[in-house]
Amino acid sequence: MQPTHRTSLLLPHGHISENPFPPQPDVMILISLERDCKAKREDLQIFDGTMPSLDYTQIMADVKEMNLAPGGNEFSFSKLSEGMSVLIARQLSATEITHRDRRHKARIQTRADGSISLNENRNLLKRDPPPPADTYLKLLTSLTAYGILVAVLFTNSCPHFRGVWAIRELIAKMDKEENRYFSAHTCRLIVFHIIVDANKYFSNVYSPEDLAKAVIPFPQASLRLLGEYIEMKVPIPQTIDFPSQWEPAGGGMGRNNDKAKEGGGFGDGGNEWKATPPQGGFGGGEVLSPDTHPDFKQLLAPLLAKNEAVSIYDICQAANEVKLSKFIPIVVSKYC
Repeated sequence: MQPTHRTSLLLPHGHISENPFPPQPDVMILISLERDCKAKREDLQIFDGTMPSLDYTQIMADVKEMNLAPGGNEFSFSKLSEGMSVLIARQLSATEITHRDRRHKARIQTRADGSISLNENRNLLKRDPPPPADTYLKLLTSLTAYGILVAVLFTNSCPHFRGVWAIRELIAKMDKEENRYFSAHTCRLIVFHIIVDANKYFSNVYSPEDLAKAVIPFPQASLRLLGEYIEMKVPIPQTIDFPSQWEPAGGGMGRNNDKAKEGGGFGDGGNEWKATPPQGGFGGGEVLSPDTHPDFKQLLAPLLAKNEAVSIYDICQAANEVKLSKFIPIVVSKYC
């Protein structure tokens, strides 16, 4: 028995099936998945809007192949929309529908008599990640659809679902902050943090020995810190592996100067991204200014000397503060 991916796909009495989907025609599985997603909206009391038209065929193909971790093992940019990725939980554009149909055609021809070359097939199968949500409404819609999809496939008990849904519920209550807090860059940062959490959660591989333990070490997910940033309406830290393709043009945070536009052409030939080193601190802004308190400048000097992104967590560690929520108000009110 080969080691297999095992996440929170829990079945009754702790049983783990080798094939969690019954052997029925693919079309019936797709119809069932779409129907269950619509029913889950009512179960989660989501009555506004409708479920986007998702690429259920590709979703089921990834699930059947246990290709669940977005970004893959190497966490490359070209694979960010594979598996359980929030990028797939959005309404498809006309261009994306065309690309989807091309992929399905390539898959059919691959199973046939080899009527196309290997390179032609690779080009057809190429899946550049779609642009992330860059507005408040797009973000809320994609998080809602993604959370529903994860709940249908892995139950409401899935830790990653619970984390995503907590973020979704928090954002849903912040509609008055649509223009003040949820800039295009902030929306993309939220999407990326959720993708990173999904990769860590769904990339776990278990051996038969792991599954034979009395207590199976199922993976855990944590989006608590992201939720604290959003709840306090403070800038979200930009990690060093944030895709350079999603960076705002010119390093700004405005909605109109972003490079990640619809149909802008992601993928970079299928290579992994090379992230541009962040300038300054929180999410692309400058940490220090002429008005910054001298004590704060002295505190940040060792961190900025490393030429790395400075997160609120780094500042808390440097200040030897234990509780994040206790320290942030001090930073905002006294020093910034």
